[in-house]
Amino acid sequence: MSLLIDLFGYLSIILHGLTILAQSSALGGVIFLALLARPLAGSLGIVGPLLLRDTRRIVLWSASGLILCEGATIALQVAVLVGTIELPMALGTVGGTLRVHPAARLSLRLLAVTDAQELAGIVAAVGLASNLAAVRALATDGIQRGHMGLHARSVALAAGATGPRVERVAAMIVEARDITLEGARKALNVLAAEEGDAASDLSDLRDVGE
Repeated sequence: MSLLIDLFGYLSIILHGLTILAQSSALGGVIFLALLARPLAGSLGIVGPLLLRDTRRIVLWSASGLILCEGATIALQVAVLVGTIELPMALGTVGGTLRVHPAARLSLRLLAVTDAQELAGIVAAVGLASNLAAVRALATDGIQRGHMGLHARSVALAAGATGPRVERVAAMIVEARDITLEGARKALNVLAAEEGDAASDLSDLRDVGE
């Protein structure tokens, strides 16, 4: 693993340098073609067409090289997207609560596991996925934002919100920075009042139509 990481770092530096070179060549070629080669091609005689042809070739090869470098960089990043986890667990697929707990038996049937080692591998994979999700959260919005969003939905449910109201109440209390049961109840009352006004307006429109 350490050798793979060292190799990744070395190749990343090389690819980054090649990418910068290709970008510079492509951008410089386009600028040269637009500002110098085309305007001056007519006054250079027989050299003008040759200059345009060579400049276009440089731009084409530079753009192709840039695409290859970017593709190689992505492929290299995907190749080293590896995670490992070690979890000492004592799991079993027979005996114990499996004889009396219907949910445990149903879970094993859903997983279609055949032995304890396979079950341990699934549990470890779930743990690894959780760790990778935490890494993604740290690299983007942060763990706290996702946690507070989940907590806000739980508070909305506790306040009595159902259906589409759950997400709306959660969004309202997060925006108001009042993620409490009382705040959720206030938001729920506001929604109820808005829906009541909307229903009243609809009823008035129906009466006018009749």
